[in-house]
Amino acid sequence: MPEQQTGYSTLIINSSRYQSVSSSIPLTFVKAGGSPSLLIRDLTKKFAAIFLDPVHAMPGGIDLITLAHRFRPATPVYVLYDKELPFSHEQLRRMAVNDAVPLPLSSSTIKERLAPEIFEYTFVPVPAEPNLSSPHPEDQEYLPVPATDFLTGTCSFFDVFVRLPSTGYLKVLSANDTFAPHRVLSYLEKGVSHFFIGKRSHEQCLTYCDALAENLLDAPGISFEMKVSDLFNKGQTVVETIRKEGLNPIHIDYILAYLAHVRALMRQTKLDSHSQIQAFLSNLAAYDHGVGTAMVAGLLALPLKIETEAAFRMVGVAALLHDIGINELPKGLQAKLETDENSLTHDEREIYEMHPALGAELLNRIPGIDEVTVQAVAQHHERRNNKGFPGKVTSSNTNRIAELIGISDEFIKLVVKSKENPALDCLREMEAKVFDGFSYSVVESFRTVFMMTKS
Repeated sequence: MPEQQTGYSTLIINSSRYQSVSSSIPLTFVKAGGSPSLLIRDLTKKFAAIFLDPVHAMPGGIDLITLAHRFRPATPVYVLYDKELPFSHEQLRRMAVNDAVPLPLSSSTIKERLAPEIFEYTFVPVPAEPNLSSPHPEDQEYLPVPATDFLTGTCSFFDVFVRLPSTGYLKVLSANDTFAPHRVLSYLEKGVSHFFIGKRSHEQCLTYCDALAENLLDAPGISFEMKVSDLFNKGQTVVETIRKEGLNPIHIDYILAYLAHVRALMRQTKLDSHSQIQAFLSNLAAYDHGVGTAMVAGLLALPLKIETEAAFRMVGVAALLHDIGINELPKGLQAKLETDENSLTHDEREIYEMHPALGAELLNRIPGIDEVTVQAVAQHHERRNNKGFPGKVTSSNTNRIAELIGISDEFIKLVVKSKENPALDCLREMEAKVFDGFSYSVVESFRTVFMMTKS
């Protein structure tokens, strides 16, 4: 895209299947590992529509639908699908999605769904907030939206208002109606720069979309691949939390791209098609923890100069699946681990400490999992100060990847605790209680990534 955008383009997120039919429509593509959420948030970019493949959109997935509604409530959102539609049309409508579009996507398909005025109109940039010279008591109840965003000729999911200086807000369009482009143009000619939607209805829509997305992902008809895609996006919560501990934007872009790469590797090698791994992925808490651990482990691999494709694959897969053995434990114990690990009885802790060996044994039976990854999973709770378990490894033969996973695992647990206890200093806790269990090089890699950046 040019730096100075003079018109609207179409945002296509993570779909490699696009057939160019015409060059009359400017397009913006986001490839896997890119930052679609940043583009959606950047309101200097003008998008006539967003076409989203929720299965392959990384990072973001189905959550990008809600994000688009939050920052671009007048921009139509279309879901792309291949072979079978992942949701029913009614479910999509309830999520304020304008339509489902089969792949391959073409410029002619885009033109069929959008009014030509949106691409023909050369807009004059307007501020996000209109200049309201005379305040009105109802101003705090409405959210401004650039008037040109309504030139698409598509259905609006909100009541739309215009602000009159003397009488306040007048409804000009009802929810689920189409704002005809010629009407929008007439308002633009009269000097209207913004329309308005109710803040309360907007927030209700966002809350409803979030809840509906969660319910849809739990539905039996939703594909496993869709659920995996959403689970990988859970790591973004970890990103936002550990950003405060020193992650800079370069690090964040790196770990999101790294996760997308690991996900692609798992898909290419068909690791996620095995029933044992699928069973683990369905445990949202355990898998969410695995995503966070993989993010940190991937970062720590940088200063250790773990750079080969094979080594990175080992780190990523081992970190994601390091707790897969927990799925082999009794269900009651699994539930207790999710609520309070410190409340385990002596017998329960002995069973819990079997999970690294159980996980390694399970992975060893799956084709495509290398020996180093299996060993890393078996040793991820070993510590050089002899405070780990099961205590069968000496400092001289500790698996380096196991150490990376172990220190990342400890940090993510502290991050989770800090969300409940904001006074907890994760880095100070790492210094006081964690570092002495790991080798000098691994501890220094952690300091390089987090502590030096923060200082």
